[in-house]
This record gives sequence, C-alpha cells and structure tokens, in this order.
Amino acid sequence: MELRAALAGHGITLPSLGRDFGTPPLVILGNCNTATARALTAALGGSPHRDHPAQRRFSA
Repeated sequence: MELRAALAGHGITLPSLGRDFGTPPLVILGNCNTATARALTAALGGSPHRDHPAQRRFSA
C-alpha cells in the first residue's frame, strides 16, 4: 500500500501492482507501458544513492 501511495503521489499507477505470498514474499510490479516507464524514470531521476543498501545488494 505504501508503494502504491508513493507512486500515486507522482501520478503513476501500476494496475498489476500486487503481493506474492511465497517465501520470501515478493512485490509484483508487473508490466507497464512506455509512458508509465518514463514517469517512473522521471520520479526516480537523479544519481543513484550508492550508499543505499539495495544499491549495494543488486549492483554487478
């Protein structure tokens, strides 16, 4: 619900946003059109925060 609200604050709706109840539980982001992808890019714009834990975990 927090992610849905945060996205809505930027005018972004992911209709397929949901939750998978497996182990570990995952967030289902689903597909989006190019306009939504561009809106996400703009909302997340700027340089990535290199000190963010997710950045360390997923960088190659």
